[in-house]
Amino acid sequence: MTKIIRTKVSKESLRDAFEKQLHTMGIPDTGLVNINIKDLVEVPVTDAPEIEILFNPDAYARMCSLVMASNKEIAWHGIVTQYGNQYLISDIMTYPQIVAAATVNADEAQYVKWVMERINYQNQIRMQGHSHVDMSVFASGVDLAYYNDLIRQVDDYYIFVIMNRKNEIHVRFYDQINGLLYTDLPVKILGRTATPNNLPLDCYDLKTWHTNQMVEISEIKYATPPAAYTHYSGQVPYGVEVVKEKKTGLKTQKPSVESEMENFTDRWNNILGYDMEENPR
Repeated sequence: MTKIIRTKVSKESLRDAFEKQLHTMGIPDTGLVNINIKDLVEVPVTDAPEIEILFNPDAYARMCSLVMASNKEIAWHGIVTQYGNQYLISDIMTYPQIVAAATVNADEAQYVKWVMERINYQNQIRMQGHSHVDMSVFASGVDLAYYNDLIRQVDDYYIFVIMNRKNEIHVRFYDQINGLLYTDLPVKILGRTATPNNLPLDCYDLKTWHTNQMVEISEIKYATPPAAYTHYSGQVPYGVEVVKEKKTGLKTQKPSVESEMENFTDRWNNILGYDMEENPR
C-alpha cells in the first residue's frame, strides 16, 4: 500500500519543538540542544493528490532485461515526461558505473561526461533505478543516503526504482514542490494504443539493446578473494581491482544469459502480443 509522508518542516514547527525541548530538558552544560524532528517530518498525509507511475512497454521490458540477465547490481536512469499527475517513463539508459554483487556506484569520472552528452534532455532524466538481484526490494541506508543527496539537486520531482529477479519492484516518488514522499507506489504498463498524446514507441531486439547498454558497466574484480564482502558499501574494499571491460556480448552462465534473454523475450512477446524481433518498432 502506498504511504505518503511530508519531507519538509515549517519554521513554526521547528520553533515549537525547540521551545518544548528547552522547557523539558533545560540548557545542558555543553550548550548543545539536540532535537529529533523525525515525528515532524514523517507525518502521514491523507489528502495528497494521487500519483501514477507509467511505463511504456518497451521501457519496462528493457528494465527487466537488465535485471533478469545479470547477477550483479546494475543501475540505470529513465526518461520521464509529466502529464499532470501522471509520469510516463519512456526509455531506460545505463550510465557509467562500477558494479559488484551487492553494490553499484557511478563511475564519477565518466558520469559527468555522460550527462553532458545528454544535456538536451537532462531535465527529463528524472528516474534512477537499480537491481537488488535476488535480495528483497527495500531501500537500504546507502540507498536512502544517495536519494537524499540526489533530490537536493532537483526542485520538482524524482522517481527511484528498486527491482529484483523475482520481478518485485519498489517505487519512491519525491515531490519537491509540495514536500511529499510517496513510497511503495504501484506501476502501470501502458498498452500500445494508450500512450499519452500517442507518443512514438521505440522497440527493437532486446538482446542487441542489452549488449549495447552493457558497455557502460564496469565490474569489480577480486585480486585476492576477501574473507567476507557482503556489506552494502559505497567504497571499493582493500584487495579489489577495478577493471573497465567493454562488453561485446552477454556473459555465458549456467544457464546462459543468452538462454535467459530468449526465455525473457518469449515471455514478454506473450505480454505484448507480438514478436519484438520480427516486428521492431
